Amino acid sequence: MKRTFFSRLGGFRQEETGWVPLRCHSQRGAGLIEVLVAVVILAIGLLGMAGMTASSIKFNQMSRMRGTGVLLVNDLAERARVNVLGFDAGGYASAADKQYSFSPTLTSESGCSDLVSNKCTSGQLAAYDMNQWLRNVNARLPGGDAFIQTDSTKEARVMDIWLMWTEATESTNTSADDGSANTSNMSQACPASVLPAGDTSGVRCMYFMVTL
Repeated sequence: MKRTFFSRLGGFRQEETGWVPLRCHSQRGAGLIEVLVAVVILAIGLLGMAGMTASSIKFNQMSRMRGTGVLLVNDLAERARVNVLGFDAGGYASAADKQYSFSPTLTSESGCSDLVSNKCTSGQLAAYDMNQWLRNVNARLPGGDAFIQTDSTKEARVMDIWLMWTEATESTNTSADDGSANTSNMSQACPASVLPAGDTSGVRCMYFMVTL
């Protein structure tokens, strides 16, 4: 029967030829370099996840803004369809010298504050619609305002609508619309004449073209 014993000098095993020292198997573990590589890989993965999360929040916010813009534009279009005479007279168009304002100035609603008891002219109804609509824009969008151009021909009545708001945390598109842009899609460009002179920081736009 083979026996084994250990001493301060190490372990020994009894063989036929006598006592033979035991061989110590080398132990291997994770070195400092392997740990650093693992930490770097983990850090890169976490940074990538953080970037994806930030982009997702950004796109979700823009999607909510665009959905709100569609609802606002549909509301104004329905108001204009009801009051075609006011539309043809330019009652739903913005002033030519209009500039973006964080709190847009509203016009007088004289003679049209009570639609039940008062009979409004087409111009008064258009002024009433624009006031109510601009209040809604300012309430639904941060610093919301709008710039509207209308065109009435025999073929169609068209509204070009730019919804504007301030968004300090987002990068701003300050390129101007020269009027020749493709109106078949939505553009983020604001009309140059509407932007504050010398200061466009934080002003963003959504463009819509509506045919009545």
